[in-house]
Amino acid sequence: MIATIQSLFWVQYSWRFWVIFLALAVTSLLVSGESTVVSTALPSISGNLDAGENYVWFVNAYFLTSTACLPLFGQMADMFGRRGLTLCIVAIFAVGSAICGGATSTAMLIGGRAIQGIGGGGINLMAQMFVCDIVPLRDRGRFMGVILAVFAVGTSLVPFLGGAIVEHTTWLWAMFSFWIIYFMPVYF
Repeated sequence: MIATIQSLFWVQYSWRFWVIFLALAVTSLLVSGESTVVSTALPSISGNLDAGENYVWFVNAYFLTSTACLPLFGQMADMFGRRGLTLCIVAIFAVGSAICGGATSTAMLIGGRAIQGIGGGGINLMAQMFVCDIVPLRDRGRFMGVILAVFAVGTSLVPFLGGAIVEHTTWLWAMFSFWIIYFMPVYF
C-alpha cells in the first residue's frame, strides 16, 4: 500500500533529464555571476576607462536590456521552439562577454553589457521555460527552487571571486572568467 502511494508521488527522471537540468543550473549560475561581478570590479573599471559619471550604465545597461527583451524571447520560443533559441541566446551572451572583455572605452563596455544583458535575461527565461516543459506540475516548485537557489549562490559568491580576480589580475579577466563554460548547453 505504501509503495503504491509513493509511486503516485514520485516520478522517475532519466539521465538525460538530469544532464539537461545540470546544464540549466550551471548556466543560471554563470548568468547570475556575470550580472553581479561588475559591481565588485566597478571602481577598477571606472578608473581604467575614465568613465566619469557614465559608470552607472555598466550595471544599468545589463538590467535594462535583460528586462526589455523578455517578452520578445517568450514569444519567439513559442513560435520557433526552445532549443535553437536557447543556443542563440547563449551565443549572444558570450559575444557580449567577449565585447566587455575586450573593451577599450566606456561606450564599448556599455554596449557589451547591453548585449550581455539581452543574453542574460533570455537565459533566465529559457531556464524557467525548460523546467516548465520537462517537469510535471507537482514537482515544478522543487526544481525551480533548485535553479533559483543556484542563482542565489552565484549572486552572493561571485562578487567575492570577481574581487579576487580584479585584485590579482585586471578587470578584463572578470569578464572572461566564465567563458569556458558558456557553451555547456550546446552539448546537451
